[in-house]
Amino acid sequence: MKFKRIRKIYRILFPLQLTEKQIFVNRLVSNSIVESIKQFVENCYQVKLHNGLVLYIRDENHSDFNVFQQIFNFEEYKTVLSLLKLNDTSGNAVLIDCGANVGYTTAYFIHNYRFSKIYCIEPSVSNIENKKKNIDKPENADTINIMHRAISGNVNENFDLTFDFRDGLDWSFSTSINENGSIRGITINEIVNENNLDYITLLKIDIEGAERFIFDDNVDLSFLSITKVIAIEIHDEFQIREKIYSILKKNNFHLFESGELTIGINTKLL
Repeated sequence: MKFKRIRKIYRILFPLQLTEKQIFVNRLVSNSIVESIKQFVENCYQVKLHNGLVLYIRDENHSDFNVFQQIFNFEEYKTVLSLLKLNDTSGNAVLIDCGANVGYTTAYFIHNYRFSKIYCIEPSVSNIENKKKNIDKPENADTINIMHRAISGNVNENFDLTFDFRDGLDWSFSTSINENGSIRGITINEIVNENNLDYITLLKIDIEGAERFIFDDNVDLSFLSITKVIAIEIHDEFQIREKIYSILKKNNFHLFESGELTIGINTKLL
C-alpha cells in the first residue's frame, strides 16, 4: 500500500513522456462520441461512433481529427441541418459540397438527412483517398459523385495546390490559378448544367480562401438563383467578407452567422 502511494506521487512529480502518436490515440479513445477504434493501416484508424457511423481518421500528422471534432463533436452544421428539416425536402434534395476534404461533412448529412444527389468537389488527391473510405460505399453509389477538381469562378481554368495557407495541413490546402496547373477547375454553374439540376438545396463552401474566385468580378453567379441555402466559411485573410455579403444580399439571401459559418437563406425560394 505504501509502495503504491509512493509510485502515485512519483508519477505526479515525474509523469510519463507520451509520444505524439500515443497522445493522438488517447484523444481518440477518450472522445465522448467514439465507441471503439482500431488501427486500419499504419497511419489511419477506423473509428466507430455511438451513432453507428464508421469513419476513418488519419494520424497525428494530418488534420482529420480536428475536422472530425468540428463536424461531429461541435456539430458545426447543426443549424444548417435544422434549416433543411424546417423546409423538408428529404429524399429529393441536392447537396454541392465545395471543399469536401475527407468527407466528414458529407457523412454527417448522409446520416441525418436524405439527399437524392451529392456532388463532392475536392482538389487534394490524398484527401479524396480518405474521403472514399468514409463515403464511397455501396449504399451511396447512386447518390454521391466525387470530383477531383478545384472550384473555379470561370470555365477552363487550371489550378495548383498551395500549402502555405494557415497551418498547411490537410484542412488548409488552398488553390492558386495556374494555366499549366495539374488540377482542372470547375464552376458551380458547370456542375448545375452538366447534371441538369433545377435547384441546389444546400451549397456548402469551405475552400480555404478560394471563395474569392467564385465571387470575383464578372463571374456568372446565376447558380445563386436556384440555391435554397448556402453555408460558407469566409476566410478573412483575403478581405472579401463584405463583398460576399453584398453579393448574397443582392441575390435575395438573408444572412446570419453560426460559429465560423455564414449561412444564407434564399428568401425567394422559401
